[in-house]
Amino acid sequence: MFVSMPDFQFHVPEPLGVPGASYSRAMALSTHAAWFVLTVRMTGPDQSPETFLLSWDFDVVGVLKSSQGKLESLLFVAPQRIGRRYRWVTKHIVELWEAIDPSDESACVLMVAEDGQEHSGYFMEADKGVKRGKLIAKTLSVTPKPRFDA
Repeated sequence: MFVSMPDFQFHVPEPLGVPGASYSRAMALSTHAAWFVLTVRMTGPDQSPETFLLSWDFDVVGVLKSSQGKLESLLFVAPQRIGRRYRWVTKHIVELWEAIDPSDESACVLMVAEDGQEHSGYFMEADKGVKRGKLIAKTLSVTPKPRFDA
């Protein structure tokens, strides 16, 4: 989950802000687990994008199912251990599925990255036999630009 301290709170005048919302210049993570950056393109005359930072895969599903918009992009940010150190890695997600974990028959979320790898679970590790159910959302993959420094 995300944590913000009073020193990071930012005052937004009432006519400009969302009623009841609070604003922060910075946040920390309370757990060392995957989190998500979700952008939804709103439908209607405005069609502006809304971006959410979410700490649970089921929250991603909840936003997509309740939103008036369409999935524009989804990025997961996950911890990866290299020796005794951790770093953050990111992947663009192109498909999101309802799924069942066969180990305990529990509901879960399956995410398919643009490289075709499937991920699920608290740390978004590579999938190990999760059964796909209903497709929740899909976006077109963005073809990566060639790197000239490699």
